[in-house]
Amino acid sequence: MTTERYPWLQVIRYMGSKLALVDFIAPVLESLAGGQGIADLMAGSHAIGFALKPYLAIFANDVQHYSYVVGKALLDDPGDPVDGRALAFAIRDQLAAPTRGFFESTYADTYLSRSQCREVDAIRRAAGAVPEPGRYRCLAALLYAMCYCQSTPGHFAQFLPAHHPRVQTLRALSIQEAFWNKLGELEQIKPGHPANSVHCRPVEDLVLPPHVGVAYLDPPYSSEQYSRFYHLLETAVLYDDPRVQHKAGYRTGRFRSDFCYPARVEGAFRRVLSRLPPGVRVAVSYSDRGLLPVDTLVSLVRERYRRVEVLSHRHRHSSLGKGTSGVREYLVVGSEEML
Repeated sequence: MTTERYPWLQVIRYMGSKLALVDFIAPVLESLAGGQGIADLMAGSHAIGFALKPYLAIFANDVQHYSYVVGKALLDDPGDPVDGRALAFAIRDQLAAPTRGFFESTYADTYLSRSQCREVDAIRRAAGAVPEPGRYRCLAALLYAMCYCQSTPGHFAQFLPAHHPRVQTLRALSIQEAFWNKLGELEQIKPGHPANSVHCRPVEDLVLPPHVGVAYLDPPYSSEQYSRFYHLLETAVLYDDPRVQHKAGYRTGRFRSDFCYPARVEGAFRRVLSRLPPGVRVAVSYSDRGLLPVDTLVSLVRERYRRVEVLSHRHRHSSLGKGTSGVREYLVVGSEEML
């Protein structure tokens, strides 16, 4: 699908997704890049990178492995199509296997039904044998299916109680059907710039390539850690039989971002901004409801950039299963460095 100018394709249901803001953000970044590449430093669902893929080289990064998989599926050269017939046979064989997989053993009748968990295990095992880069499209399609079928308020921090009126309908959905539908869409993606690359590192550890002209930073705005809301997606990708804890079955040792702590967020911004190479412009997405006051963020950008612009856009924001509310999205742009 496309907006007025930019393509978009939803893979995961994601709080803070910029799909609805592509026409606000992408033109600014395209102009700032000046024909050079863009570094999407905390890419999340990769909505912005995919939107700009037809026009610029994309250097995409996120510390979460599920985001890395989505980025590889959306931004990499697609290579050969997935052998759907062989994959279907492999999934069938996995479904017939007598042993229970990790999801069926751990999460049956919580976020997904037992049969849906069995489908997740079967698809994940079969996808592991698919050659790259098709494997990433298979894994991304599985993440989509999990998000589509989940018995939750819209994330994986908690699941709906068994008596909830929506549970029976959600648990009747087919993981396999959603998987195959999304895989078909992902197989139609066209190649992008040959310099596109996708990474999975803490943002402070990144070294940007010389072709990057603008860095885009879209950090968490609130105290909610994304690793809590998408831990099932992380486990589906890694499939590493992790230890889990609490009723929600969170992964132990999950990543926590300094951007989600009131006492640390200013330092986190300062560290990232200070590591940008000379000559690289910056654009930062933030909200009027963020932990850091927007005026403080603007001051931090002004410590390095002589020319700073603040753009804003009013839109409806999904509040983690609690409905939607009106928020103001800011884009703080630094385009001329201090001499």
